[in-house]
Amino acid sequence: MWAVLSALLCAFMLSTGGLNLQLSVAVYVLWGVLVYGLPKPKYGMRALLITALILRVLLWWTEPIFSNDVFRYVWEGQLTLSGGNPYLTPPSDFQPTASEVHPYINHPNIPSIYPPIAMYWFVLMASISSTVTAMKAGFVLIDMFCVGLIAQIGKNRDLGVLPAWLYALHPLPVIELSGSGHMDGLGILFLLMAFWAVENQRNASFWLLIGGGVKLLPAILLPRTFRLNDSGLWLALGLMVCFTWPFLEQPAALLTAIQTYSQHWSFNGSFYQVLSPIFGGWTRLILAGLGVIVVVLCLRKKLELCRLALWICGASILLSPTVHPWYVLWAWVPALLCGNRHWTVMATLAPLSYVALLTLDPVTGQWSPPLWPSLVIYGIFGGSAGLHLLQNRKVKQHA
Repeated sequence: MWAVLSALLCAFMLSTGGLNLQLSVAVYVLWGVLVYGLPKPKYGMRALLITALILRVLLWWTEPIFSNDVFRYVWEGQLTLSGGNPYLTPPSDFQPTASEVHPYINHPNIPSIYPPIAMYWFVLMASISSTVTAMKAGFVLIDMFCVGLIAQIGKNRDLGVLPAWLYALHPLPVIELSGSGHMDGLGILFLLMAFWAVENQRNASFWLLIGGGVKLLPAILLPRTFRLNDSGLWLALGLMVCFTWPFLEQPAALLTAIQTYSQHWSFNGSFYQVLSPIFGGWTRLILAGLGVIVVVLCLRKKLELCRLALWICGASILLSPTVHPWYVLWAWVPALLCGNRHWTVMATLAPLSYVALLTLDPVTGQWSPPLWPSLVIYGIFGGSAGLHLLQNRKVKQHA
């Protein structure tokens, strides 16, 4: 019960909006530490869902604290509804009438980097109401489905409701999905649907491919479930073509912003920060090559889907030049369902990277992120994983 009370208190403190950035980061990390360390409840599904909803509603109605991506989501939905193409038109070239979100959009000179399925979610929510509140409400609903699926899959895997309670109470999904309104929750929902399909002896290709239309990671898992006679796979391919077709005025434009992101952006990377001073411009290519090797090796081992997702999503985070806190959700969710505790350490410490916002120049948009958060995040995470490996080795030697 103490984990629930701690989570509610921390959520309330953040929801009041009375904390400065330093205190908000401190409360964020403290919330995660308390939930990680305190005993989790053993109540059933009803208590789980009610508690999860209260926490998410507390952060839903507040302004985003740590990220303004959701303002772009609303704008891209508005632009598409007006007949525009967000892959061709950057925010600096289009301002909807009476738009409340336009002044807060980040990188206004860069077109969209989001895949088509995500774009149509923005359109759906903007058609209901072109407000941040409505967009975030959609992500609250999505995250509630995620809580329920984690509970159900956890029971099927003999883990009980513990993974679902940890996810429901932990600040990472509450703040990043309901508070900041990040669209990763939609992709993670599709990933969980793929896990659920496998648990129920159904093919997961439909969900993986549709999830790839939100963010690429689920589609990388497709070789594990690929079957030529899978009707769900072909249905998903047809839907992807339909969703992408309206934006193909200039096909190359779909990749313009992605190239900018992949070639120039970096923040809070682990191996990238170590290798970049040594290999310079070759670092991204080297890390991409390592990522391909990890994917091939994992696919050859024929790991079950949830563990395959943990390895591939985990590797993508550790090898990426850019690791925002909400990216960690992609590895943490399968880790919960695999009984892996080390990614909960990462999920708890990742918000320390928001200290970089203290160095942000509001005029130029430039910042100078300090190195110490990355050292703490990856140092403790690596130490936790390394200690676990040593303990397992000793157990095997004495067995």
